[in-house]
Amino acid sequence: MARDSRPPGFDMSYRPLQAQRFGPSVRACAWAYAYCALTVTVVAVVFAGYHSPRGSWLFHLIVDHTNPSMPLSWFVLAALVSGLAAVFQAHMRGIVIRPDGIETFEFAAFGL
Repeated sequence: MARDSRPPGFDMSYRPLQAQRFGPSVRACAWAYAYCALTVTVVAVVFAGYHSPRGSWLFHLIVDHTNPSMPLSWFVLAALVSGLAAVFQAHMRGIVIRPDGIETFEFAAFGL
């Protein structure tokens, strides 16, 4: 039986009553999650290195071997932002099917 909003003969077309979102699966986002977890781990190690006692090997590795012109904390901050952006980009894919049309999510290189 055709709805009032459809002409006869279009009974097989899909038209939801409310909006439905179809996004990427967890498997498709796994690499982004892994990269973000790696960057969070690096941030934790560098943070522990800066706050460890002066004679420890971690303090020596993190603080003593860094270039004073570019501290390691700047690199770690950039890596953390990159990891969070990877997760954000992974979730900006998909479509929303509305009763009146389809909306797509896309992530361009220099904008949303």
